[in-house]
Amino acid sequence: MKTLLFALFLALSLPAAADDGLLKVVLKADKGEVALGDSVECSLMFYTTLNVRDIEYIKSFRADNAKWRKIDADTLELRLDSCDGRRVHSVELARYVLRLLKPGYITAKPVKIAVSYVTVKPDADPFEAFFEGDGAYEKHYRQLSTDGLSIKVIDD
Repeated sequence: MKTLLFALFLALSLPAAADDGLLKVVLKADKGEVALGDSVECSLMFYTTLNVRDIEYIKSFRADNAKWRKIDADTLELRLDSCDGRRVHSVELARYVLRLLKPGYITAKPVKIAVSYVTVKPDADPFEAFFEGDGAYEKHYRQLSTDGLSIKVIDD
């Protein structure tokens, strides 16, 4: 399993409790319907309002009825974004290009990741928490999964 460390997430403001934050992973395709022989790009997007320390793949990308390859990014770019009506930070964890092999539907299986993050302890002073380090934080671990993805392939 590949582990991704995100030092940039350390700079995020922390919610008072774990329930105040958002963690979401989404698999998106640039097209919902394509002609046979065309390609489709899929992105694995991660959205959060929490202070994420680590992301680990549990179940990687797989697609039926397609040849696919992962496009490696030189860097991971942290962006301000919106998700479920909230301002969040987002990062594209991975991008895949799919070459469609036959008419019908291409199905991408759900991707699963594990996320570790921290929140400030309820009784901690935020100013002191900044200088005290890990002693002022509660550590959390959550598993997330994307929905599956289906793309219609039309034979011209």
